[in-house]
Amino acid sequence: MSEKVLVITAGEYSDYHIIGAVRDRAIAEVYAKHLHGAVEEIEYLEDIEPRTKKGIFPWHIYMDKDGNIPREDWHLGPDEFDKDIKYPSFSLYRDNHSGKIEMVAHILAKDRDHAIKVAGELRTQILALNPHAFDKPDD
Repeated sequence: MSEKVLVITAGEYSDYHIIGAVRDRAIAEVYAKHLHGAVEEIEYLEDIEPRTKKGIFPWHIYMDKDGNIPREDWHLGPDEFDKDIKYPSFSLYRDNHSGKIEMVAHILAKDRDHAIKVAGELRTQILALNPHAFDKPDD
């Protein structure tokens, strides 16, 4: 049986966000009251393997600066889950053929479209933090 964690949330729809997570209900309720949020109980994901969640699979999405997928993405089946990769995570690298800097995003998603959406949001965050993240370094 996996452990539960209490998440303090606020907002609705596109403004919905997680403020923080704690293990103690009393602390969660104090934070939620002070921050005008709510308390939700969820499974602590480090205690379960993501592949055990029905319909969720690990995906590796390759994406360039403009959001294009330079080659077909792929997913690992439930029996091919790579425990050496942290999900979600990403890395930037130089493609050997095009010379462009690309991102590979390691995503947990229900299907291809969902995985591409999550990777695109990650790309947007990277560019918001560093607009030159995908630029070629001077050789």
